[in-house]
Amino acid sequence: MIVSGNKDLNLFKILNQLSAGYLRYNYPLSILNEKNEPEQIGTFVILSVGGENYLVTAAHAAKDCLKSGFLCFHNDGTTYFQGTAYLDEADTIDIGILKIDKIIGAGSFNIIREDMIFDGIISPDDVCSIMGFPATKTRLDRRNYLISSKNYVYYGLCCDHEIYLKNMLNEKDNIAVEFIQKECVSHENIQFTFPSPNGMSGGSIWYYDMEKNKVFFAGIATTHKKNECIYGTRTPRIKSEINKFQEIIRSRTNPQ
Repeated sequence: MIVSGNKDLNLFKILNQLSAGYLRYNYPLSILNEKNEPEQIGTFVILSVGGENYLVTAAHAAKDCLKSGFLCFHNDGTTYFQGTAYLDEADTIDIGILKIDKIIGAGSFNIIREDMIFDGIISPDDVCSIMGFPATKTRLDRRNYLISSKNYVYYGLCCDHEIYLKNMLNEKDNIAVEFIQKECVSHENIQFTFPSPNGMSGGSIWYYDMEKNKVFFAGIATTHKKNECIYGTRTPRIKSEINKFQEIIRSRTNPQ
């Protein structure tokens, strides 16, 4: 695990303590490539809504999984998720959802519950973190057919309204966090450059409620704008898409 944040070390220590328990909700999303080798293409979380479990990631990552399956390679072995997929790529929304019907293989997974979800107002200068698995830090063990991935965290301030306007984002549906790749500070108080965020698409975004001293799931990351921000889709829109998906599944199961 590598953790990175901005230069406010006192705040960084507080956030680091708060976020330590939330890294476990992120997993590397993989496929089998043309060489039939594991390849990490993104990050995912599992979200519980209405009593059902959903794998949630970026739509552009989920598209690749439609061909070879939704896979997770980890130290315990290989896990294959079976279910029904739903993609939303409208405007700045980039959501891929898999209703999980069956999990085949090794390992257990931590699930984000509905009471962990933040649906409130996010303002400029609120603090959020982005978690995920940069592809440049992923290593393939061909002999044992495993992927070794490192979970990174970036702490940043939420963007102001100008960034939303510039990128044609909707503050109701999107969340944007300042992302300056250079001059980060590690948990060991060492200055370094954050890895390329490619591979973190679908990773979780967490909102820090300083008054309550709590952390809430606020969305998933989908897009990187160099030297500016990482933005994604907020939880209210994710829940709305899951509700639409549930209606589609019900209509197929019980046609009029």
